[in-house]
Amino acid sequence: KTGFVGGLFVGLPVGGGNTWIEPELLYISKGAKYDNATYTGTETLDYITIPILFRWNSQPDGGFFFLVGPTVNFNISCSDSGTYNPTDESYDEKCSDIDGLTANTTIGGMAGLGYAKGRFGIEGRWMNDWGDALSYTDPDTDEDIDLDVRNTGWTIMLRFTK
Repeated sequence: KTGFVGGLFVGLPVGGGNTWIEPELLYISKGAKYDNATYTGTETLDYITIPILFRWNSQPDGGFFFLVGPTVNFNISCSDSGTYNPTDESYDEKCSDIDGLTANTTIGGMAGLGYAKGRFGIEGRWMNDWGDALSYTDPDTDEDIDLDVRNTGWTIMLRFTK
């Protein structure tokens, strides 16, 4: 699923001019599209994500750079919409309205490459959550069902430095 990402970052120099610690505060829309015999739809999960990234610049004043580090992802919204194929009925629900379904806070990792010149830059990142984005407990049996739903994906970001 294609979504939006945006936010703020602070670059804190560490050691020489090429290495930085870069804490960030991001809004990221994640999710998936699905299509099977029973359902066709989209799951949308919105997060406030806090990455703490190590940044290495090829040159002190810009050029190519590499980012890597852990993230904490706080779910702020979850919805599921689509069509129940056998009856062609549409549905649009918040995850919190589905008995037993919970959108989780996750921990993950992020790595990326970019290029900056002056105040502007562009970067590509790969993100991967290390835990399940959703959990489900059957309301009738109290049995935990492993959904094995993890967020992973690519982002392309434009960067502006003040």
